[in-house]
Amino acid sequence: MSGTTPSRGMSRCASYPLLVLTGFCLSGFAFASEDLNYGGNLEKAKAFIQFQEQERLEDQLNLYASEVVVQSPQYGAQDLDFEGARDMLAEYHSIFDDMRFSDASWIPGVSESGSLDGSVSVFGTWTGRNVSSGAVVELNSYHKFEFNSEGKIISHEDYFDFGGMMAAAVMNHPVVVSLKVREGQLAAAISALDSPEGLPLTRDWPGCLSLTRFVHEATNTIWVIANWESYQAYGEYLDWRQSTDTFVSEKLNPLLEDVGDAVAIIQPNSFIKEF
Repeated sequence: MSGTTPSRGMSRCASYPLLVLTGFCLSGFAFASEDLNYGGNLEKAKAFIQFQEQERLEDQLNLYASEVVVQSPQYGAQDLDFEGARDMLAEYHSIFDDMRFSDASWIPGVSESGSLDGSVSVFGTWTGRNVSSGAVVELNSYHKFEFNSEGKIISHEDYFDFGGMMAAAVMNHPVVVSLKVREGQLAAAISALDSPEGLPLTRDWPGCLSLTRFVHEATNTIWVIANWESYQAYGEYLDWRQSTDTFVSEKLNPLLEDVGDAVAIIQPNSFIKEF
């Protein structure tokens, strides 16, 4: 129909005077997105996310170009090639179940000049349940997909708090220990605990996730706060310290007060909530 389709020599903005008057031109959006197959790319990006939810690894990989470059969300990590991306996605599938992506806001990508380039970006929220601990993780994320002329993903970028996600996926099992030290023996007790057979050995024990020592000098008390993978792991460690190892009996106990509560171990703990 005459007048409805702009000619090759006509500005697309000029064919839509109302949009020009309002200060908005579709030349960088509706037409360019159609020319660059944004609609098709959008469906593939959505499929990639859906396959992640369904743990369909091979279907995800089929959307990648063989020369794909994937940017990992891990701080300091190098870009991944096809095989590296396979390992990353497989790891997500093995660590988490019930993965869901919600509140998605899909956005067409633009070049530095401001025109659409066929890429697809999305903001959203991932939730999932850690397979080993049962902990539920929720995090905001941003993903960007760029496509080659064959409609394959040539570039994939992920942005989210990877370290926070992995930390949240681990169920906390905190253990709090207080040690009342004899007067004048505080420095010796700290030195003993910091020796290789003391707290460093504890930290290296399988299942110990973190370990912090601090001192309350006013009461001559040393506090140790640890986080364990499970209380079973801590129990195995404690049994070894008490029944086999001699560090506590020979090097630590002589430095502690001769009272019943010189050593206090608080575990297991429940109703844990981080703020």
